[in-house]
Amino acid sequence: MGVAASVAGGIGVLVLLLGAHTAAPSSERASDCLEDRELATGGVTIGETRAAVRRRLGAAAVVRRDTVSGADFIFDVIRFSTRQLEVVVSQATGRVAEIIPRDSALLLPRGIRLGMPKAEVERLLAPAVLGMPRGDTFSVIGCGPRGSGMDLVVDRAT
Repeated sequence: MGVAASVAGGIGVLVLLLGAHTAAPSSERASDCLEDRELATGGVTIGETRAAVRRRLGAAAVVRRDTVSGADFIFDVIRFSTRQLEVVVSQATGRVAEIIPRDSALLLPRGIRLGMPKAEVERLLAPAVLGMPRGDTFSVIGCGPRGSGMDLVVDRAT
């Protein structure tokens, strides 16, 4: 799901920005969830069009067709890859479904960066935003109309 930047002697974080998470209830305060507009990095936002990604990333992006599958789904996608990030666009919708950062210089929602210690991520995100951990993965709750969110994967490599 991407490349985690390790933190020497500590726990780092790998981030995957996703479309199609279950949205938080609308009663959540804005500070307790991530708005759709926050789910962006490297100049790319979840839900934007394939054409916008192509313009933004330009000729530097390597483009390839791929299939993403899970227990109960198969999607045809187009992957735009640069040194800093990978953008996955659904062929069905023509919109960004995933952004996978590869460079710790990229600023992520709420100031999170690849390789940041887990304790710092927990300080930046309210407990309600972090949701319930699944092993070493936290699904960060989104509250926008698209129902998007962000997965944080703890990298225990040192």
